[in-house]
Amino acid sequence: PFTFEIELKNIEIAEPGETPYLKFKRLYTNLTPLSLLNDLLEIDQLTIEQPEINAVLSQSGELNLLKPVSPDQSEKADRKEPENPLIWKINTLNLSDGLFLFTYENKKGDFKSTSKNIDLSFYNLHSDKTGMFELKGQYDETTPVKLNGRLNLSPVNLYISLAVNQLDLKKLSTF
Repeated sequence: PFTFEIELKNIEIAEPGETPYLKFKRLYTNLTPLSLLNDLLEIDQLTIEQPEINAVLSQSGELNLLKPVSPDQSEKADRKEPENPLIWKINTLNLSDGLFLFTYENKKGDFKSTSKNIDLSFYNLHSDKTGMFELKGQYDETTPVKLNGRLNLSPVNLYISLAVNQLDLKKLSTF
């Protein structure tokens, strides 16, 4: 079958004058263009090398990662649910040598946590006809992690929810 390969290197995404909140050394993807004829975005392989996420949760509850995609109040009032959600499939997703930095800004002092050398592989990720997707995992033996959301076109909208239940912060760092 026909393929469409994309490779990006040394990408950083940041607000002007701020530390990048997302960067990676290399992103490679191999799309299956004929899948678009069936209203499906199929990615055969998505590889992200040395991804770095710098997440900051402010005292007011704002997450820096959401600033670029957060609509202002006037856009929220005018928003309508898209009629045609994007149905997508990722056959293989590989993250290698990742770094996750998390800061919670607090009056008592900032809480900081770092996770290094993250290597993850996922297979057969996909959405359904409503555009809904869900990914479940475990942080440790007792802490389930669930990421779900909806991805739509017309216009492009992405809604994501992350739930981490029963996370013992004392295990991560003294706070």
